[in-house]
Amino acid sequence: MTKRLGLFTRLLADTPAALPAQVYRNATEQFVEAERLGFDVGWVAQHHFDAEEGGLPSPLVFLAGVAAHTARIRLATGIITAALEDPVRVAEDAAVLDAVSGGRVELGLGSGGSTDAFTAFGKDATARAELYGESVARLLAALAASRSAAPAGGCNPTGPGCSTTSGRPHSPRRAVHAPGSPDPGCCSPGPSPAPRTRRTPRSRRSSSRSLRRTPPPSVHQGS
Repeated sequence: MTKRLGLFTRLLADTPAALPAQVYRNATEQFVEAERLGFDVGWVAQHHFDAEEGGLPSPLVFLAGVAAHTARIRLATGIITAALEDPVRVAEDAAVLDAVSGGRVELGLGSGGSTDAFTAFGKDATARAELYGESVARLLAALAASRSAAPAGGCNPTGPGCSTTSGRPHSPRRAVHAPGSPDPGCCSPGPSPAPRTRRTPRSRRSSSRSLRRTPPPSVHQGS
Protein backbone atom coordinates (compact mmCIF):
# COMPACT_ATOMS: atom_id res chain seq x y z
CA MET A 1 0.00 0.00 0.00
CA THR A 2 1.34 3.40 -1.01
CA LYS A 3 1.54 5.85 1.88
CA ARG A 4 0.97 9.56 1.50
CA LEU A 5 1.88 12.58 3.58
CA GLY A 6 -0.98 14.97 4.20
CA LEU A 7 -2.23 17.86 6.28
CA PHE A 8 -5.63 18.27 7.86
CA THR A 9 -7.23 21.52 8.98
CA ARG A 10 -10.53 22.56 10.54
CA LEU A 11 -9.79 26.23 9.68
CA LEU A 12 -9.99 27.39 13.28
CA ALA A 13 -9.33 31.00 14.19
CA ASP A 14 -6.15 31.71 16.16
CA THR A 15 -7.97 34.30 18.27
CA PRO A 16 -11.66 35.13 18.84
CA ALA A 17 -11.12 38.40 17.00
CA ALA A 18 -9.73 36.78 13.85
CA LEU A 19 -11.85 37.46 10.77
CA PRO A 20 -12.85 34.58 8.48
CA ALA A 21 -10.95 36.13 5.57
CA GLN A 22 -7.71 35.90 7.56
CA VAL A 23 -8.44 32.33 8.63
CA TYR A 24 -8.96 31.35 5.00
CA ARG A 25 -5.78 33.14 3.91
CA ASN A 26 -3.79 31.36 6.61
CA ALA A 27 -5.17 27.98 5.56
CA THR A 28 -4.43 28.69 1.90
CA GLU A 29 -0.84 29.52 2.85
CA GLN A 30 -0.65 26.20 4.70
CA PHE A 31 -1.56 24.38 1.49
CA VAL A 32 1.00 26.36 -0.50
CA GLU A 33 3.74 25.61 2.04
CA ALA A 34 2.69 21.96 2.28
CA GLU A 35 3.01 21.61 -1.48
CA ARG A 36 6.45 23.22 -1.38
CA LEU A 37 7.53 20.73 1.29
CA GLY A 38 6.33 17.77 -0.76
CA PHE A 39 3.05 16.93 0.97
CA ASP A 40 0.75 14.79 -1.18
CA VAL A 41 -2.71 15.86 -0.03
CA GLY A 42 -4.52 18.41 2.12
CA TRP A 43 -7.83 17.74 3.88
CA VAL A 44 -10.38 20.32 5.04
CA ALA A 45 -13.32 19.68 7.36
CA GLN A 46 -16.84 21.02 6.94
CA HIS A 47 -18.69 22.43 9.95
CA HIS A 48 -21.93 24.38 10.21
CA PHE A 49 -22.80 26.98 12.87
CA ASP A 50 -20.06 26.02 15.37
CA ALA A 51 -16.89 28.13 15.15
CA GLU A 52 -15.26 26.18 17.97
CA GLU A 53 -15.47 22.95 15.98
CA GLY A 54 -14.52 24.40 12.61
CA GLY A 55 -14.72 27.51 10.50
CA LEU A 56 -15.55 26.21 7.02
CA PRO A 57 -19.13 25.48 5.90
CA SER A 58 -18.25 25.38 2.16
CA PRO A 59 -15.14 23.25 1.59
CA LEU A 60 -15.39 22.97 -2.20
CA VAL A 61 -15.57 26.76 -2.55
CA PHE A 62 -12.49 27.15 -0.36
CA LEU A 63 -10.58 24.44 -2.23
CA ALA A 64 -11.27 26.22 -5.52
CA GLY A 65 -9.33 29.15 -4.10
CA VAL A 66 -6.53 26.85 -3.01
CA ALA A 67 -6.41 25.33 -6.49
CA ALA A 68 -5.56 28.74 -7.92
CA HIS A 69 -2.46 28.95 -5.69
CA THR A 70 -1.20 25.37 -6.03
CA ALA A 71 -0.32 22.99 -8.84
CA ARG A 72 0.27 19.50 -7.45
CA ILE A 73 -1.11 18.86 -3.97
CA ARG A 74 -4.38 16.93 -3.96
CA LEU A 75 -7.45 18.72 -2.63
CA ALA A 76 -9.64 16.69 -0.29
CA THR A 77 -12.69 17.03 1.94
CA GLY A 78 -12.72 15.34 5.32
CA ILE A 79 -15.66 15.40 5.36
CA ILE A 80 -18.67 16.86 3.52
CA THR A 81 -21.80 16.11 5.54
CA ALA A 82 -23.66 14.34 2.75
CA ALA A 83 -26.86 13.92 4.77
CA LEU A 84 -27.35 17.70 4.74
CA GLU A 85 -26.35 18.42 1.15
CA ASP A 86 -28.04 18.31 -2.24
CA PRO A 87 -26.06 15.41 -3.74
CA VAL A 88 -26.41 16.51 -7.36
CA ARG A 89 -25.15 19.96 -6.44
CA VAL A 90 -22.16 18.42 -4.63
CA ALA A 91 -21.43 16.28 -7.70
CA GLU A 92 -21.55 19.34 -9.97
CA ASP A 93 -19.37 21.45 -7.69
CA ALA A 94 -16.87 18.62 -7.29
CA ALA A 95 -16.74 18.12 -11.06
CA VAL A 96 -16.05 21.83 -11.65
CA LEU A 97 -13.37 21.87 -8.95
CA ASP A 98 -11.81 18.75 -10.43
CA ALA A 99 -11.68 20.42 -13.84
CA VAL A 100 -10.17 23.71 -12.68
CA SER A 101 -7.64 21.97 -10.41
CA GLY A 102 -6.38 19.57 -13.05
CA GLY A 103 -7.92 16.43 -11.58
CA ARG A 104 -6.77 16.81 -7.97
CA VAL A 105 -10.06 16.36 -6.08
CA GLU A 106 -10.79 13.67 -3.48
CA LEU A 107 -14.21 13.65 -1.86
CA GLY A 108 -14.69 12.52 1.71
CA LEU A 109 -18.32 12.11 2.79
CA GLY A 110 -19.93 11.49 6.17
CA SER A 111 -23.33 11.44 7.81
CA GLY A 112 -22.77 14.43 10.12
CA GLY A 113 -22.71 14.61 13.88
CA SER A 114 -24.44 17.82 14.99
CA THR A 115 -28.14 17.61 15.83
CA ASP A 116 -28.35 21.42 15.68
CA ALA A 117 -27.12 21.38 12.09
CA PHE A 118 -29.82 18.91 11.08
CA THR A 119 -32.44 21.14 12.71
CA ALA A 120 -31.13 24.22 10.92
CA PHE A 121 -31.29 22.44 7.57
CA GLY A 122 -34.80 21.18 8.24
CA LYS A 123 -33.66 17.55 8.50
CA ASP A 124 -34.49 14.83 11.01
CA ALA A 125 -31.31 13.93 12.90
CA THR A 126 -32.74 10.55 13.88
CA ALA A 127 -32.92 9.64 10.18
CA ARG A 128 -29.32 10.59 9.44
CA ALA A 129 -28.34 7.07 8.31
CA GLU A 130 -31.15 6.91 5.77
CA LEU A 131 -30.52 10.50 4.59
CA TYR A 132 -26.84 9.75 4.23
CA GLY A 133 -27.37 6.55 2.28
CA GLU A 134 -29.82 8.21 -0.10
CA SER A 135 -27.53 11.20 -0.63
CA VAL A 136 -24.47 9.07 -1.38
CA ALA A 137 -26.43 6.89 -3.80
CA ARG A 138 -27.69 9.93 -5.71
CA LEU A 139 -24.24 11.56 -5.74
CA LEU A 140 -22.61 8.42 -7.14
CA ALA A 141 -25.39 8.09 -9.70
CA ALA A 142 -24.88 11.70 -10.85
CA LEU A 143 -21.15 11.17 -11.24
CA ALA A 144 -21.66 7.86 -13.03
CA ALA A 145 -24.29 9.31 -15.38
CA SER A 146 -21.94 12.10 -16.41
CA ARG A 147 -19.57 9.46 -17.80
CA SER A 148 -22.23 7.61 -19.81
CA ALA A 149 -23.19 8.10 -23.45
CA ALA A 150 -26.54 9.63 -22.44
CA PRO A 151 -25.86 11.53 -19.22
CA ALA A 152 -29.44 12.22 -18.16
CA GLY A 153 -29.16 13.61 -14.66
CA GLY A 154 -25.38 13.61 -14.85
CA CYS A 155 -23.18 16.55 -13.98
CA ASN A 156 -21.55 18.85 -16.50
CA PRO A 157 -18.56 19.08 -16.75
CA THR A 158 -17.96 15.36 -16.73
CA GLY A 159 -17.60 13.84 -13.28
CA PRO A 160 -15.43 10.94 -12.17
CA GLY A 161 -16.34 7.44 -13.29
CA CYS A 162 -17.24 4.67 -10.84
CA SER A 163 -15.33 1.58 -9.84
CA THR A 164 -15.39 -0.49 -6.68
CA THR A 165 -12.65 -2.18 -4.69
CA SER A 166 -15.11 -4.28 -2.72
CA GLY A 167 -18.00 -6.41 -3.85
CA ARG A 168 -19.89 -5.80 -0.64
CA PRO A 169 -22.98 -3.57 -0.88
CA HIS A 170 -22.88 -0.01 0.34
CA SER A 171 -24.24 0.53 3.83
CA PRO A 172 -25.67 3.95 4.69
CA ARG A 173 -24.33 3.53 8.20
CA ARG A 174 -20.75 3.40 6.97
CA ALA A 175 -18.97 6.63 6.30
CA VAL A 176 -17.48 7.25 2.86
CA HIS A 177 -14.12 8.95 2.74
CA ALA A 178 -10.90 9.06 0.82
CA PRO A 179 -7.76 7.24 1.99
CA GLY A 180 -5.79 9.14 4.57
CA SER A 181 -8.71 11.21 5.79
CA PRO A 182 -9.67 11.64 9.43
CA ASP A 183 -12.51 9.54 10.82
CA PRO A 184 -15.53 10.59 8.74
CA GLY A 185 -18.30 9.25 10.93
CA CYS A 186 -19.32 12.69 12.21
CA CYS A 187 -18.51 16.34 11.79
CA SER A 188 -15.77 16.14 14.42
CA PRO A 189 -12.34 15.62 12.83
CA GLY A 190 -11.25 13.18 15.51
CA PRO A 191 -8.73 13.53 18.29
CA SER A 192 -5.70 14.58 16.30
CA PRO A 193 -5.18 16.87 13.29
CA ALA A 194 -1.71 15.42 12.67
CA PRO A 195 -0.69 14.63 9.08
CA ARG A 196 -2.21 11.34 7.92
CA THR A 197 -0.91 8.60 5.67
CA ARG A 198 -3.01 6.42 3.39
CA ARG A 199 -3.89 4.10 6.29
CA THR A 200 -7.47 4.80 7.36
CA PRO A 201 -8.48 4.96 11.04
CA ARG A 202 -9.96 1.85 12.62
CA SER A 203 -12.33 3.67 14.95
CA ARG A 204 -15.27 2.73 12.72
CA ARG A 205 -15.96 -0.51 10.88
CA SER A 206 -16.56 -0.30 7.17
CA SER A 207 -15.48 -1.77 3.87
CA SER A 208 -13.44 -0.26 1.07
CA ARG A 209 -15.31 1.34 -1.77
CA SER A 210 -13.91 3.82 -4.26
CA LEU A 211 -14.85 6.04 -7.15
CA ARG A 212 -12.08 7.14 -9.48
CA ARG A 213 -10.98 8.74 -12.74
CA THR A 214 -7.52 9.47 -14.16
CA PRO A 215 -5.97 11.41 -12.48
CA PRO A 216 -7.98 9.87 -9.65
CA PRO A 217 -10.34 12.17 -7.82
CA SER A 218 -11.98 9.65 -5.57
CA VAL A 219 -14.70 8.78 -3.13
CA HIS A 220 -13.80 5.97 -0.75
CA GLN A 221 -15.58 3.99 1.90
CA GLY A 222 -13.43 3.76 4.99
CA SER A 223 -11.68 0.77 6.38
